[in-house]
Amino acid sequence: MKKILFLFLLALSLFSCEQDADIKLPETDPKLVVSCFISPDVDSVMAFIDWSRPVFSSEDVERPNDNLEVSITDGSNEAFFQYDFNIGQYVLSLAEYPLALGVEYTLRVKAPTGEEVVAQTTIPAELPLIESATLDSSNYVNNFGEEINEFIYKTTLRDNSSDFQYYRFIYYNEDFWFPGESYSYIEGQNYRDDESLVDGKIYVEENITYYGYNGAVSNKRLAVLNCSESYYRYHKTLQNQNFGNPFAEPTIVYSNIEGGLGAFGAYRMVEVAY
Repeated sequence: MKKILFLFLLALSLFSCEQDADIKLPETDPKLVVSCFISPDVDSVMAFIDWSRPVFSSEDVERPNDNLEVSITDGSNEAFFQYDFNIGQYVLSLAEYPLALGVEYTLRVKAPTGEEVVAQTTIPAELPLIESATLDSSNYVNNFGEEINEFIYKTTLRDNSSDFQYYRFIYYNEDFWFPGESYSYIEGQNYRDDESLVDGKIYVEENITYYGYNGAVSNKRLAVLNCSESYYRYHKTLQNQNFGNPFAEPTIVYSNIEGGLGAFGAYRMVEVAY
C-alpha cells in the first residue's frame, strides 16, 4: 500500500511540474530552388526556379520568381534564359545557344535581393547504345473476373566507354483522350550504372501490370538516358521518396546547387517506340 501511495505522489509531483515551454525558434531565410537539366538532343532547355519554405515555417514564401537573372556559360560563351509566363519557367532555345558534347557548363541564378546560386554539370559525350529493346505483353482474366494486362520491357545496352556511366530508363504510355490530342505519362522507371555491367552490357527488365485496363502496345515508349552523376543522383533519390507514407524512412534528396537547393544536370537520350 505504501508503495502504491509513493508512486501516486511521484506521478502527481511530475504532473504538477509541467508548464508550457516558450522556445524561440531560429529564423531562416528562404533559398533559391533550381531544377534544370540540359541536353543537346532537345530543342530547348527549361529551368524551374522557386523559393524554398524556410525551416520551422508552415507557410510558403511569397517571392516573385519571374525577375531573376538566369545564365549559362561554357567558360567562353554565355547565354541568358527568358522567363515564359505561360509555363512559369525560364527557357533557352538551343538554336541560339547550341550545347557541345563533353563540355562542362555553369548555371548561375541571381535574385534582385542579392541571393545567388551556381552549379556545374558536364554533358555526356555518348548516346546510349541500345543493343535490343523488346516488349512482351499478355492479357487474361483472373479468378476474380478482373482483366489483367501485363507488359515486360526487356532492354540490353552496350557500354564501351572507359568513363563511368549512369543510365535512366523511363517507360511511357501515350493515351489519346480526344481525337488528335495525346497525353503521355510515366508508368515506370529504372536506374543503372556501371556496377550493373556484365561482359560490357547492362540488361534491364521492367514488369508493369494493369488491372482492368486495356493497354495497347502501340501506345508504349521507352526513353534511355545516359546522364551526368548529378542528374542520376537527383532523380534516383527523388524516386526513393515515399510520398504519403508516414512510416517510411526519410530520404535526403540530392542537391548540387551551391548556395541553394535542387539540381543542375545533363543527359543524352534515345527513344524507342513499340
